[in-house]
Amino acid sequence: SNKLATAIVCIILLGTISAIAYFGFFAKSNAKQIESIAVMPFVNESGNADNEYLSDGMTETLISSLSQLPNLNVKARSSVFRYKGKEIDLQKIAAELNVQAILTGRIAQRGEQLILNLELVDARTENVIWSETYTRKQADLRGTCVKI
Repeated sequence: SNKLATAIVCIILLGTISAIAYFGFFAKSNAKQIESIAVMPFVNESGNADNEYLSDGMTETLISSLSQLPNLNVKARSSVFRYKGKEIDLQKIAAELNVQAILTGRIAQRGEQLILNLELVDARTENVIWSETYTRKQADLRGTCVKI
């Protein structure tokens, strides 16, 4: 349902934007800050075609939300969705899109649970900057979003 999708997006947005802001801008290190990112279309691994709207919606919402962060260039939906359903070679895509980091995501459904895997990769080094797995029961998602 649309309420379920909204709840999932809320959970993912909060964690992802916080992580990208922290690791991309505020982390104290010698590494260069991330100034550009591509949010790749999330992969629907659930085997349920009805969940395709959810994976696409999360990608679109993250692109929109991340574009609000200052000093971060975010590639447009039209640029990243041409890679949907294709094998991802991070360095090749980063070069084609001229970005320093790539965010990928996978959604799987197992019974009543949705499992969301996100990974932020520095395309220059192919090192994982941040990753997170969210496992939520569909029925609990609305309440979790309200708590956040």
